Amino acid sequence: MNDTAPHIHELVVCSWRETPGWQKLAQIGELNALLEQLIVADIRRTQPYISNEALRAQIAERWLGRELARKILNTQA
Repeated sequence: MNDTAPHIHELVVCSWRETPGWQKLAQIGELNALLEQLIVADIRRTQPYISNEALRAQIAERWLGRELARKILNTQA
């Protein structure tokens, strides 16, 4: 965190160390859900009439990268 004062950085690091593992996982889950919402909103903004199947494919592509998403989607077909 180059834009953060050293004492604030230390507070963040100490807080993260003291946070129980279950709470860290919950926070990561919440961030992942938010990220997916942002991805869907961006796709729908540019392609308002996209099908659900195409939407899922684009979410996977943005989340995993084109190559991995295509491999996964092709194995599910």
